[in-house]
Amino acid sequence: MGRAFSFALVGLEGHLVEVEADIGQTLPNFVLLGLPDASLKKS
Repeated sequence: MGRAFSFALVGLEGHLVEVEADIGQTLPNFVLLGLPDASLKKS
């Protein structure tokens, strides 16, 4: 399990972003958790 912290700017306000990666021997996949906005769901 790997974890990275960063931040995203929305105007002048900063928001904490946490990314976790599970490194295993399974097939690759991509899962979004949390509350992504509409533009992120479309991509």
